Amino acid sequence: MISIGGPDNVLCGNTAKFIAVTKPENLEGWSVEWQKLLKCTQTRINSNTEKYHGSTEKNLVIQSVCKEDEGGYQAILSKVSKGNTTLCISSNVIFLQAIGELPIFDVWNVTTEKTQIRIHYAIQKRLPEVNEIKWFKDGVPILNRNRKYNGGKLNDKYFTITSPTIEDRGNYSCVVKNAVGSVQKDIRFDVPNAEISTVQQNVGSETMLTPRIVACPSPDGVQWQQSNDGTSFNSIDISQPKYYGSSCNPQSPLLMIPNVTLEDKLYYRLLVWNKIGEQYSNTIFLNAKYSTPNIAISHETCVTNKSITLIGDVFVYENAPVVQNVFWTKNGEKLDIQGSGGRYTEVTVDNPSLTIFKVKEHDAGSYQLTATNDAGSTTSDFLILDVPDVSFARPEKKNNGSFWVPVTVQAIPAPNFVRWSIKENTCDAFVPIDENLEEFKGTSNTLPHPVLVVQPSNDLKNYCFQIEVHNFIGSCKKILLASEQIEKEIECENLLENIALSQAIDLFNPGPADLESNYFVDFDLLAKKEGGSSLMIMT
Repeated sequence: MISIGGPDNVLCGNTAKFIAVTKPENLEGWSVEWQKLLKCTQTRINSNTEKYHGSTEKNLVIQSVCKEDEGGYQAILSKVSKGNTTLCISSNVIFLQAIGELPIFDVWNVTTEKTQIRIHYAIQKRLPEVNEIKWFKDGVPILNRNRKYNGGKLNDKYFTITSPTIEDRGNYSCVVKNAVGSVQKDIRFDVPNAEISTVQQNVGSETMLTPRIVACPSPDGVQWQQSNDGTSFNSIDISQPKYYGSSCNPQSPLLMIPNVTLEDKLYYRLLVWNKIGEQYSNTIFLNAKYSTPNIAISHETCVTNKSITLIGDVFVYENAPVVQNVFWTKNGEKLDIQGSGGRYTEVTVDNPSLTIFKVKEHDAGSYQLTATNDAGSTTSDFLILDVPDVSFARPEKKNNGSFWVPVTVQAIPAPNFVRWSIKENTCDAFVPIDENLEEFKGTSNTLPHPVLVVQPSNDLKNYCFQIEVHNFIGSCKKILLASEQIEKEIECENLLENIALSQAIDLFNPGPADLESNYFVDFDLLAKKEGGSSLMIMT
């Protein structure tokens, strides 16, 4: 029989040795061979190669163990018998694991001094130790360590490029190696790259030119420049009050012009340099121009003379051109002031507001004010004249048991009439509500928030309500929920107040027991019935 002994864990770079033992020790006519098992493959080992230098028939020596040597190792005892039949006896298998990790850089950064660029580096101390370090430029090994390159060895802390010039730009690589393998760190040295965004500013405003700079090594200096024609540039003295707040800090340069004038309508660029060389940013043109007019609008309704004033407030910033012309449009068409027969007031630069007298249905539409100066035109937001818009707030129950329905009315021109009405469900016509009746005590037709108040009563079950709102353009009518639904709302609130939390039902997924109890509270709003809404109880 045959067996082998040896390590199952070996540090990468060290030697592994397996010894075969046969019983009896000397077997005449028998020979020993070694094989490696990897997954389902068995490979015979040629022990005469350099990898297995020092091996014998019963000793397998693996020099400088690496990850590729991992696998199972086994000895085979064999003999050729009479009739050329081969007898084989296999030993046990030992699975070898190569221990160790690739090198790791703890430090990798760049600094500059007066006439040097330094790449600082440090390799984490771990097994197996790093046994080789090499430097490359653009993929070519740096072999000639003259005065241009210093350091960069295993025991050094940095690699130095002395007296750098434009010829030294390129990709620099450091490759370190141990018994496991090699790792590489790269860095590119080049002239800086700077980019300024295009700007457009109004005269009198503040502008800032903030470039984005990408540079390795970091920039040593910057200079702001300007030009009349975009060809011949001069440096800018940022110490002048005109450029208060500017900076030539290479890490964060800034050109600030607190108060832009037409004289600043020039070409600008930034010169940036580092140890490798210098570079200009892109050239931008500061398109300084005057600002167009500003417009604020509002409206005012006069109920007594049936008119509405569209108020326009037009103004310009300091140093901007004066307003030269103003006019109003309706649905995109310029209003004919002179042909209005006196219904429209005259609109001027000094008084850009428009008053419309005897407002009627045909005055409905979208109105805008436009103002113009030498810089251009500005058009206001819309003022839309239309019939009133009525919206109901959610009905609420008061402490005295009354049921309140607040209403919000929005309208240009302002509304001038509100009325609540009631009708029986079997009738066609609504009749105005008498606010003095006990059932409707508290009801109000006062703008802008009329309210319907319904006192609890069994007599209202078959009625519904309507609100009617007028302005000079026309009227809007909306029907509210039926009074029976109002009472259901009150009944729902009373029911919810009396349900204890411990007895609450799953309102969204009622179970069989809940359905058998013959009630279900639905919180979803009923579909609006011409603006009305309600809650309901199904019994």
